[in-house]
Amino acid sequence: MKTVLIGERYKELLEIPLKNQNFDVLYIPDNPNLDQRLAGHCDLSVFKYKNHIIMADYLRRYNLVNFFTNGAYNVEYSKFKQNSQYPNDVNLCCALIGDKLLHNPKFTDEEILNICTEIISVKQGYCRCTALCLNDQAVITSDVGIANTLTEKGFDVLLIKSGEIELPGYNYGFIGGASFVCENTVYFIGNIKTHSNGEEISKFIHNSGFNYINLLNDKLIDIGGAIVI
Repeated sequence: MKTVLIGERYKELLEIPLKNQNFDVLYIPDNPNLDQRLAGHCDLSVFKYKNHIIMADYLRRYNLVNFFTNGAYNVEYSKFKQNSQYPNDVNLCCALIGDKLLHNPKFTDEEILNICTEIISVKQGYCRCTALCLNDQAVITSDVGIANTLTEKGFDVLLIKSGEIELPGYNYGFIGGASFVCENTVYFIGNIKTHSNGEEISKFIHNSGFNYINLLNDKLIDIGGAIVI
């Protein structure tokens, strides 16, 4: 059984859908240093790369490290002092395309730079939010800058329409924050068919060798994704 980390404020919304997909869930407390609209987004507080897990320092008080003490993971706490002002909230919000890091290296946490040697540099700081990375070649995003950079480097990119994803307190959210990937399946927080590019997204996912599951029947909602352990 796989375990996923999500923000605890989304427990009521997702506890049953995730249980129905045979996931164990570790709920991450809100980050008090961030804008409260984003405080429950785990992609701003936790980063996983291979057997490394880097967590925002506020999580130290919750002893979550005990959850990972089976020896499978090397857990570290970020030394960066986050706050609610961009880019001081995005140090852990990095996307991974295979083993390659997708982020603005000016904003990347020092602990991440110590373990990730290949970096695809972009202007965007919220890369984990804005990019749904399927594997080491295929990416879905609404960010034109990310799409252009990756296309120039030979990646297979589907550029979708911006918007049409809910993010309470903001005009809209992003595809990476409204989904997560586990093995060969993409799990959407909502129903991908509610997006005007839903058919293109579905075809792109299948052509990339993946399946997808809609965890909810409503419009997609950006919850900061999930970290699969």
